[in-house]
Amino acid sequence: MKIWNICRAVERVRGRASAAWVFSGRRIPLFAPYEDLASSATIKEFVG
Repeated sequence: MKIWNICRAVERVRGRASAAWVFSGRRIPLFAPYEDLASSATIKEFVG
């Protein structure tokens, strides 16, 4: 089951961000904040 298909907060658009799942209306892939946080970044650094 692909739960992302029913979530309005994310989208997948061919030709945008290599068709990766991104936050709706943005080009930020879903995995980006997790990778940044795993490498010691703070939430403030990510969204700022």
